Amino acid sequence: MIICLLFLFSFFTNEALAANKYWIGPSGGLTNFTANWSLTSGGAGGAAIPNNYDTVIYNIDGVGSSTVNIDMTVADFISTIDYTGIISIGNTVTLTIGLPSILPALVTVSKTGTQIATTTIPVAALDLGGAFLFTATEGNATTTAIKLKQVGSLSTSTIANIVLAYKNAVGGQCSSTKPSGTTSFGVAGAFDANNIATTTGIMPLLSDTPVCLYINYNLTGTYSTSTLGRSIDFEITNPSTDVIATNGTVTTSNKVNISGSTIIALDNSTVSPDPPVAGVSSVCLDNKITSLLSLKMKDPTKNPTVFYLQNCAVWKTEGGGAPIRLTNPNLQVHSLTFTDLTGANSEGVVRIQMTMSNVDSSSGPSYINTSKTYSTTATVKTWGGGN
Repeated sequence: MIICLLFLFSFFTNEALAANKYWIGPSGGLTNFTANWSLTSGGAGGAAIPNNYDTVIYNIDGVGSSTVNIDMTVADFISTIDYTGIISIGNTVTLTIGLPSILPALVTVSKTGTQIATTTIPVAALDLGGAFLFTATEGNATTTAIKLKQVGSLSTSTIANIVLAYKNAVGGQCSSTKPSGTTSFGVAGAFDANNIATTTGIMPLLSDTPVCLYINYNLTGTYSTSTLGRSIDFEITNPSTDVIATNGTVTTSNKVNISGSTIIALDNSTVSPDPPVAGVSSVCLDNKITSLLSLKMKDPTKNPTVFYLQNCAVWKTEGGGAPIRLTNPNLQVHSLTFTDLTGANSEGVVRIQMTMSNVDSSSGPSYINTSKTYSTTATVKTWGGGN
């Protein structure tokens, strides 16, 4: 005789989620051990503990009596006539039989906005810029853990106190940086050997109500040429495994990376300004880096290679080495602009435009000071490790 109890109010079936779970535990075994459940009759243990889509089966291959010692909801519960054990339900434990009327939510992860372009170091409470966008459909879910990977060139030892906070999107849109009124999800743990930091917390996802997740962090240490041009770039590499959601399934499997990356620049480097020259703007006495291009190189000794404008001169560093001046001291570069002209599915193209003055300070009051703007383009080839 087969005892089969099934609630008749079930509105949905989901064969992809359902499975048969066979009891194979020892006499007196408990239901909260995966070793006591198998996906085949008399098979190897290790199947997941039965859930609300599974059919639980006790048959002749079940070794002995069983005690249900945790709350369980299952789709169907079968005890065949050849099962001779006793099934006990512990005190205060509930066994519910029957499919729920609401299926688990489907959760997608996307992104919106652009990361902050440049920053100084050290800095506290820096917004990443943009947001990761979480959306649940066909039901409610709760995000409980998120793994972020730092794929930029800056060492993770310089990145600290990563704080995640969320807020419902307004009209489906997220703020460009973390707005007021967010709720904390949690503080990320330490980076592992793969540059991944995991944060645990609680982020409710109501069906069809997008939620924006914002990232805030500190950059520690002091400036050196080894940090100039380095990048910070967080991604969720595979949300289907890197995001944990209860009562829901994360369906996004492609990496999610907010557009752009944050490049380290600095207002106060160690490069000395040129001496004052009559007729030349005092901006040449300012130590600020006003324009910067950072290129990821295949040769690790030259990665990154950075071009930048500082003190009216163009400089280059390779792999964190000492700055190399690219322009003659008698040439004052007043503006330098890098523009990304890269088209879709093509090699990188950068337009370089700069305005220079020819200043000959040795000629005294009769100095020559002519100015001209130059423009050119350069192709940035790709390689297996990036651009």
